[in-house]
Amino acid sequence: MDSLAAIVNQCRKDSIDWFGDETANNLSIYSLGLAGEAGEFCDELKKVMRGSQSLTDALPKLSEELADLFIYVCNVAALLHVDLGREYDDKRERNVHRFSNAGTGNDLPNPNGEGSGVRTGG
Repeated sequence: MDSLAAIVNQCRKDSIDWFGDETANNLSIYSLGLAGEAGEFCDELKKVMRGSQSLTDALPKLSEELADLFIYVCNVAALLHVDLGREYDDKRERNVHRFSNAGTGNDLPNPNGEGSGVRTGG
């Protein structure tokens, strides 16, 4: 797919085709799904933070959960008729002004005592 709008439209079409109109038009279902997938992502990240799993080992599951989150975000955007591309551009412009003098943030801790390379903010 070439554009974010095309991906949003495909997610919407898939939801209607796979789950029917009643489910595909239910904002509560998508909102709960979004929260659930965020929880699954955080659960995997927690394993990395605790040191019970390396970031490399967790990456496939983290990637899958991010994709699930993205699909739910796309479906919510479709239901609400939100142009995610335009909203991203607008938000980024505000953030450029807001954070232009901000620091670089911190690395997530690594069980080996080294930075993981994952940025947590800034």
